[in-house]
Amino acid sequence: MYDPENHLWYRLLDNGHHRAIKDPFEQARRNTYALRDAIVRSSFPGEQRLPCPFGYAVIFPDCVCSGPLPPGAEASMVFSAHELPYLSRRIPASLRNWHQQATPRPLTRPDLDKLLKGLSPTFQILPVLFRRLEEQEARLFRLTEEQMHILTILQNQKKAAIQGVAGSGKTLLALAQAQRFADQGRLTLLVCYNRQLAAWLQASLPEAYQDKITISTFHQLCRQTCLDAGIPFAIDSGNPQEFWHYEAPLLLSEAIDQSDRRFDAIVVDEGQDFQPDWWYPLEILLKKDGAFFVFYDPSQNLFAETNFTLPELGASYILPTNCRNTKRIAKLCGQVRGIDIPVRHDAPQGEEVMVHLAPTAAQQVQYCRQIIGDWLGKGGLQPSQIVAQSPRTRPNSSLKDLHAIRNVPITEDLAEWKSGKGILFTTIRRFKGLEADAVLITDVVPFHTLPYFTAADFYVACSRAKHLLAVLPTSDGIL
Repeated sequence: MYDPENHLWYRLLDNGHHRAIKDPFEQARRNTYALRDAIVRSSFPGEQRLPCPFGYAVIFPDCVCSGPLPPGAEASMVFSAHELPYLSRRIPASLRNWHQQATPRPLTRPDLDKLLKGLSPTFQILPVLFRRLEEQEARLFRLTEEQMHILTILQNQKKAAIQGVAGSGKTLLALAQAQRFADQGRLTLLVCYNRQLAAWLQASLPEAYQDKITISTFHQLCRQTCLDAGIPFAIDSGNPQEFWHYEAPLLLSEAIDQSDRRFDAIVVDEGQDFQPDWWYPLEILLKKDGAFFVFYDPSQNLFAETNFTLPELGASYILPTNCRNTKRIAKLCGQVRGIDIPVRHDAPQGEEVMVHLAPTAAQQVQYCRQIIGDWLGKGGLQPSQIVAQSPRTRPNSSLKDLHAIRNVPITEDLAEWKSGKGILFTTIRRFKGLEADAVLITDVVPFHTLPYFTAADFYVACSRAKHLLAVLPTSDGIL
């Protein structure tokens, strides 16, 4: 609210009172020129101006505007709640009003790279991670100062193990560390366990790093390295788990011995899922005096079972704070594993976790339709924000015959889900390392009644939900 008589701005609080605030237009103007000066100093030293137009605008996302504009404001730089769906058109139109040249000159690629670099060293990492539920999302900080400080502390170390609770930003930091190594001119390998996580990391990698960082799962690395070396890679159909656990790393070691390819730096995410025999081939794949970083969480150990080990990397650095989930979801995750999961003091409390007893498949489907239908309908969520997880595969799950909710198809294709073409159905283990705004967990049976459903699996499943979580247990006593 603007008081034209006294030239003062106020925010209307929930209790009906007013609180004085700074002039938003003056803040925008001052910060714009401060940002310009910082970019010039960082990326265009010795020059007087940026090679592109720039300006500022003010968005009032929860308000509509009426009456005369305050001093220092023009219609082209004011956006209200009604303009939010049209920002992709309004912002370029506003920018054109700031342009001082009759014929704009396209930015060269080197100038664009300098602008991006000057904006922030984390610019290329963070934007892809923010989604909807703006009010809560704005308070769930992805990379805390504490976390980024750890990478700064470790910048001169060649080996490090970083342990963090679910939601502490390990995967983001692994990606950021790989980019740091690449910026130092090091040929870098970023390896994880989960195939869908590897695909997400690859899609998140900025184009400038595509030729500098190799992203792979451990098993993809085994197969591709063997094929490149001309070594047969035939999976034992009689005992595939034995092959992947023990034979594949032996074949990888043999292929590495026949190849000159080595990496200057290796970063491992999901280190808790790596078998003890997997570390040796990774170590020989590393050049002498190369850098080796491992990010892990023992509480998410789903695949290495009791044999979880790490290579000799020294004492672990700890990421104790969850900065992905609401407080209520983080609390449930801690209860599942019997551990304390600290959250940021300013993290949102969030909605209550929904728990509905559903002993039969029909009841599982009923609650699934109701909950996800509400998220899509009155909740206004997009399909790309919603995931249904199960310890079972789709043909064996209670949702096997559920093909759509509110005419939105259910898909098992990660790319279709990310593009908004459907609600994702996935197993808990396939979705490990990823996240969604709203998660429904179906077919929740007592632990160990299925071969691949333990307390660790349930912990992982719950921690994938950032804002909304619903659980459908089949019997009492699970929660």
